[in-house]
Amino acid sequence: MPAINDTISVETNKIQISYNIPIKCSSQNISIYQKINDTKDILRETYSGKSINCQVLPDNYTLSLTVLPSNSINLIQYIILRLMLIL
Repeated sequence: MPAINDTISVETNKIQISYNIPIKCSSQNISIYQKINDTKDILRETYSGKSINCQVLPDNYTLSLTVLPSNSINLIQYIILRLMLIL
């Protein structure tokens, strides 16, 4: 699980996000953006928190996201979580 602002391999297809409180997936969207030349943001993918791409691990504190691997190196991407439900 990468830390905030860590470099992630282009082959990565799973990202885990840890919370300090128990969570569950909501129907809100999870969006992954790519930054172009530090000036433009483009949407790479988006899906519902209820999709198969979003799972809360059995500990109820970790969100596991399946993401499309990237074929570009040295790019900046970020994830926006609209709202995860707190248990």
